[in-house]
Amino acid sequence: MKNYLGILGYTFLILGAFFIDTPIIALLFIPLFLAGMIMLLLFYNKKFKRNNKMGMLGILIICLTLGYTCIEFNQFLVLLSRNEFIGFTSAVWLKIVSVTVLTLIASFLISRGLGKESINYKSESLFGWWLSASLVIPFELLIYWIAYSTENWAGG
Repeated sequence: MKNYLGILGYTFLILGAFFIDTPIIALLFIPLFLAGMIMLLLFYNKKFKRNNKMGMLGILIICLTLGYTCIEFNQFLVLLSRNEFIGFTSAVWLKIVSVTVLTLIASFLISRGLGKESINYKSESLFGWWLSASLVIPFELLIYWIAYSTENWAGG
């Protein structure tokens, strides 16, 4: 029962982020994204020892970066679908580097929040909760790319 809040939070966050920049549908999925973010903050607040502010900051950074990344990647797919993509400019590379750095910082903060002594691989493993937070952005981009490649993409 205690892990359901985290799983449900990730589910809402991923679904909300996928449709966050889709016309009309976004009106329903932006609140779902925010609900998932709140659920994750509540879940991780229970996982972190002594209300670790660094870990909570890491979760907040990962959620906000996910929302921004999904909007930007959706716009990139719009350009691709309209054959208006002219190549990667220096501004695009700066965005990619910024998202990568923010993800690495958030991952570090989350791992520090969970604590090295808390990560064990036998009983209740907190390693999975760190890894899931670290891989949520690449996973979401993979879902976008699969949807775009199979022509099931609803963006733009």
